[in-house]
Amino acid sequence: MPDELERLSILKRIVGDSGRQFEREVIALFQADGEIVSRNLSGGHHNICEIDGLAAYVSLSDQLVTRVIECKSGNIRIMNDLFKLKGIMVHLNIQQGIYISKEPHEHADLARQEFTGDASYPIKIFNEHDTLIDDLIAEGEISERPEDSIVELWVDSYTIEDILIQNLLATDFVDVCRTTSNAKVFYQELYFQIWLVADPVERSQTIFEAYDRNSIRIFSYCDELGIPRDTILSYLTTANLDPDTLWYLELKGRLFNIQSFCEAVSRGITSIPTCSRFGLAADYVNEHDIEIEDLIGMINFFQVWVFGWGAFLLKNNEAEEKQIIAQQSHTSVEMINTYLNIYDALFPIVETTGDSTSHIGSIGYTGEWKILKWVPACIQGMGMKMRRCVFGEGYVASHCTDVYSMLSGFEQATDYYLDD
Repeated sequence: MPDELERLSILKRIVGDSGRQFEREVIALFQADGEIVSRNLSGGHHNICEIDGLAAYVSLSDQLVTRVIECKSGNIRIMNDLFKLKGIMVHLNIQQGIYISKEPHEHADLARQEFTGDASYPIKIFNEHDTLIDDLIAEGEISERPEDSIVELWVDSYTIEDILIQNLLATDFVDVCRTTSNAKVFYQELYFQIWLVADPVERSQTIFEAYDRNSIRIFSYCDELGIPRDTILSYLTTANLDPDTLWYLELKGRLFNIQSFCEAVSRGITSIPTCSRFGLAADYVNEHDIEIEDLIGMINFFQVWVFGWGAFLLKNNEAEEKQIIAQQSHTSVEMINTYLNIYDALFPIVETTGDSTSHIGSIGYTGEWKILKWVPACIQGMGMKMRRCVFGEGYVASHCTDVYSMLSGFEQATDYYLDD
């Protein structure tokens, strides 16, 4: 088997394809605009529904409006592409589509006549790359021009995700042990089948069942390879391709479940008889009189906080960080603690003593760093880059002294995946 650096080099070449890069750049525009974004989805017979992205926003009537996004960087067959996109929209019952090509196409006007005016499944067509952002704003698809630096950060975050996903599918990863083989099965169920389940209660239950059936727990990986369990915890502070992949997949499974939970509660469904975790979270929502429109923001908050801000908060400036994260995820500062409490209810940690504990922990002698547990260093390192972009150079060093070297190590883990 090739060593890790050889494997990583191969994975970087795969995800560095110009078509994939264009997809990341386009979807990042919607993410930077505060939308709820899903990527790398497939499904249907022979995975006929290959989707570059879904982007959703909350309308003025508190409804979640979703669009299917198709990106093309070359070899454009515009009419064929649009018929395929419309078929996917019909299959998923998503009423709006966006088609974006990198190069102009001679039949674009004809295509607009055919597809943009469709009363049931309209598709907006954009094919002038140089004016793409202005055109998206003019058509009301994004609200304002995002900062280039924020878009670039999301492209980097997506790149790391794509590398970890490609590793999931690689033979070298699958053959390591039974846990890694299970991880590929769980990923395929999650991204190719489960996300297509229309009923959110059934979808949530199916995610929990698939997770329990396909053990991908990091400690199972340790036991199979003879790695002491206390040693693997140190891997959370550095870049390690296979453990990072397992932690990432478990994290994504939880975010899929958060989305299902929010959809279910918004429809008035408050319990699953065979899933106590779902019921505990729903009870919390009911007991605290949480409004449905506020709950929808939970999906976007975790996307932004985890994959943009590294799933941590610097306690010396926690209030301002929460305010900016809330703005980026179109939610309120007041709801953030509520979201974290619901997360604990959905995914309880039970100690060997039988006591439950929180997913949120504090690090440092003075507890100056509040984190979401079990997030790989390569993702946490994105939080260093985001803070430098938002607050400027030297911000992190000035707000935390105890753990600055550890946070710097996280950024090195991020660069391990991003550097050529």
